[in-house]
Amino acid sequence: MEMSRQQRRSLERQSSKKPTYDMTRTQVVEATKTTIAQEIEKAKKELSIYYTGVIASAFFISLHDEYGFGKKRLKTLLAAVGNTMDSVTAGTVSLEDLVQICKDEFDIDVL
Repeated sequence: MEMSRQQRRSLERQSSKKPTYDMTRTQVVEATKTTIAQEIEKAKKELSIYYTGVIASAFFISLHDEYGFGKKRLKTLLAAVGNTMDSVTAGTVSLEDLVQICKDEFDIDVL
């Protein structure tokens, strides 16, 4: 027996109104915790990138104002800093090593 249009629509409304839960409460809590942790890590990374840019900008402005560094010199310096950070990424040197070098060779304690 074939359903009429009215019966099909009524059946569709009833099936769409019933909530379907595929997860237990514990699974929902765990999924929420995981999502929140991922969002926190994402925010930390974004803030880290932002503040690194702010600090670099402060250094570049100071070098320009105090020592007359121009565009070419600042871009060369930025490339050199990029190379140093590539060494950190590659594992050739650690961030702790960079801090120690500043302390030992330049008598600057950056932390």
